[in-house]
Amino acid sequence: MGVPLSKVTVRALDLVTIVVPPALPATMSIGTGFAISRLKRRNIFCISPPRVNIGGKIDCMCFDKTGTLTEDGLDVLGVRCVDRATDMFSEEMKEINRLEMGNEAEQQWDADDGEQRNTASLILHAMTTCHALRLVQGELIGDPLDLKMFEFTRWELEESGGETSHEGTNATTIGVAGPSRKRDLESGFGSAAGLGLNGLGVNGVRKGGIVSTVVRPPGGKRFELDVGWIGGSPSDGKVGFRFVNESPQPPLELGIIRCFEFVSSLRRMSVVVRRLSRPALEVYVKGAPEVMSEICLKETMPRDYQERLHYYTHRGYRVIACASKSLGNVKWHKLQKLKRQEVETGLTFLGFVIFENKLKPGTTSVVRTLQGANIRQVMCTGALTQKGDNIIFICIRPWSRSSCIPERFIICLISTFIYTKPGDNVLTAISVSRECELVDPRTEIFVPRFTQGGRWGDGSSTTPDATVVWESVLEEGQVLDSETLQLITRNSSRLANYNYTRTSPFSPQFRYDLAITGDVFRWMVDYSPPDTLSRMLVKSRVFARMSPDEKHELVEKLQTLGYCVGFCGDGANDCGALKAADVGISLSEAEASVAAPFTSKTMDIGCVVDVIREGRAALVTSFSCFKYMALYSIIQFTSVTLLYAFDTNLGDFQIADCGIMNGYDLFADNIQFLYIDLFLILPIAVFMGRTEAYPYLHPKRPTASLVSKKVLTSLIGQIIFCSGFQGLIYILVRRQEWYEPPKSDPIEKNIECFENTVLFMLSCFQYILIAVVFGVGPPYRKAMWTNVPFIVTILLLVLLTVWTVLIPPASLVDILELLSIPLYFRQIILVLGAINFGISWVTEKYAFPGVAKWIGRVMEGGWRDVWRGREGYSAVEKKSKRHQKEWKRIVEELGGS
Repeated sequence: MGVPLSKVTVRALDLVTIVVPPALPATMSIGTGFAISRLKRRNIFCISPPRVNIGGKIDCMCFDKTGTLTEDGLDVLGVRCVDRATDMFSEEMKEINRLEMGNEAEQQWDADDGEQRNTASLILHAMTTCHALRLVQGELIGDPLDLKMFEFTRWELEESGGETSHEGTNATTIGVAGPSRKRDLESGFGSAAGLGLNGLGVNGVRKGGIVSTVVRPPGGKRFELDVGWIGGSPSDGKVGFRFVNESPQPPLELGIIRCFEFVSSLRRMSVVVRRLSRPALEVYVKGAPEVMSEICLKETMPRDYQERLHYYTHRGYRVIACASKSLGNVKWHKLQKLKRQEVETGLTFLGFVIFENKLKPGTTSVVRTLQGANIRQVMCTGALTQKGDNIIFICIRPWSRSSCIPERFIICLISTFIYTKPGDNVLTAISVSRECELVDPRTEIFVPRFTQGGRWGDGSSTTPDATVVWESVLEEGQVLDSETLQLITRNSSRLANYNYTRTSPFSPQFRYDLAITGDVFRWMVDYSPPDTLSRMLVKSRVFARMSPDEKHELVEKLQTLGYCVGFCGDGANDCGALKAADVGISLSEAEASVAAPFTSKTMDIGCVVDVIREGRAALVTSFSCFKYMALYSIIQFTSVTLLYAFDTNLGDFQIADCGIMNGYDLFADNIQFLYIDLFLILPIAVFMGRTEAYPYLHPKRPTASLVSKKVLTSLIGQIIFCSGFQGLIYILVRRQEWYEPPKSDPIEKNIECFENTVLFMLSCFQYILIAVVFGVGPPYRKAMWTNVPFIVTILLLVLLTVWTVLIPPASLVDILELLSIPLYFRQIILVLGAINFGISWVTEKYAFPGVAKWIGRVMEGGWRDVWRGREGYSAVEKKSKRHQKEWKRIVEELGGS
């Protein structure tokens, strides 16, 4: 045709630009942008957009426990007092009213004889006084366990500065000092203790002395000190006083005289308390049940002590034991010389205070949702705060100023206390995992124990010669082999019907999981055989008392097995794991939010489901956009290649040289390329990714690879159909009687020809309809019709294209440089476009998935194995196991996860 070599070269390079669409990266990120905006509406913020798509690939989700699955801290479940009549525990009291009734009864008995005591009232006094709480600007600060216990009683706390934990008392000053209070004042040491105050200064200002903290029932009566003279001179130091809501009986008011703070080695704390109008001092002690039984009198211990303790501890509750004794009327100087060992001995056991770690309201439903989606879930709890890592709170509050001190001076009291965050006991973690259904209640749980060379639960590494034994939590005598994790003992009648052999360690009939502590995890990572470590990682559901570094390492070990790991936590100790995970989700706006790509303002794990749902939708959308843009390029490539055979092309903008004076002039004599890109592709590509995520998680995850068999089979199949229909219309138009061959001009672009007209019209239908074919709906995105802008765009573009094919206006024909063709052939173009759409849609939904599976078998096993039938398929399966993820291979060996 006499085409210059330069023109051939330019058009060959032009084909390369058509095959690789420059808008592909932007189009694939549209779905991610829509997903991020939808997450933002749910108060989930993303700082790493690429992680959104990865969220759709998660197959293992790790959760911190406290503050993530459960509420932040413990709550009082109830109190069990000792019934002296039966020498056994009473019923569990979950309401404070029952303890208050016992307290009122004690006051009545005291009015009679002053000696008889009630266990319920004593344990109530222990709960209100045995703590190290402080008031800071009217708010109680201290150990969360102490705080929950004190809040359960609903009592008030007042410090020596006059600050109280409850505002708005109904009390009013109505009288002068009564005789009972006067006796307390005049008894020297007893005066300060009885008042619950620290002494007086000028003008009634409290200055410091014996009692720093006073507690009283809600709305209780108070005493107030007033400046006045009882007699003598000011140098005598005698003061007047008055009652608030004065009554014949002195009100209930407990002043803390001395406190022996909690010591981790002793696992207990104690306080010396004096009650208003009483000369005797009381000692209240609380601590771990194991140590309290050693310092209490044997005759005061109930008969069912071990039974009740075992019941609560093995169900994950935290138990605090309380005890008390009377010191008698001890003078101040003698009290200061008393040693802790003298105070904390010969105690009378009072009962248990039981704490529970409540689940957050939405935890169980989220766990069920993830289980239904076949996503493995792991609980990873924190470790004990290490020695030297205690958090010291410094509370500064203004001290009352005397009139003799200049106003420019501010005297402050600085009080400090140590708050040690407790680690989660493995039994507590197991209990929570069962309660939230992360672990099936029917599933047996085995926990490890060092029999030599290690220490149980201290989080420290051990020597290589240590021995680990895996024991059942509920079934005594059930033990796993330390290397194969195989059941080797069968003493329980519950398992009598199961036939176990050492060569079949994980029968599907008996499902069980593992719970491991941080110290054993550390030892197994360092010293156990790789096979045993991998099995432990796959079978373990609970990782308790894990340090931040161990959490980080756990995530990395799971990733080496082929898991796509997500981690959800709320604390600073989760930062390493959040950063290492494929998808980290923080429930805190503090330190953890810096390390995590996702941060949720809603403090529950419901955000995990939202991230996975949107991740799957974004992943599917990205693949759909990739296939659409790739097929759009191939359709255009096919059209241009067929037209190049006659030295013609689709129309585009042209730049003409109009001379030096006029420079270059840009004009559009044909805008077919512009029409396709601007009016067809752009609106479709934008709205195609707007379809929202499906509200439910499907058990099967979407394809995660662009070069997977499923994606390539679909793409290649649609390329064949679209190119075939273009070749068909190309052949048909050349066989028509009215067809005239194009006239080739080596200089001009030769736009106007019948081939150009029919290929342009048919390809316009293909650009539109393949978007519908690739518009993936359930189970990863909502149905296409829910995307209203996309549906409206498709309908408008279809109508526009039908109008352009059947009855185009003359102006549009001139701009697009289309030739006039008979009406019947225009109708043939419409029919071919409809048939093309029908075949593409049916094969995309029903044929190509099966073809992709068949191709996979061929690639794994070869042609001969595929055609052998059943035996061939087993051979294919054996070969495919070598290419599957490591964790899937282990699960198959173990007989289920």
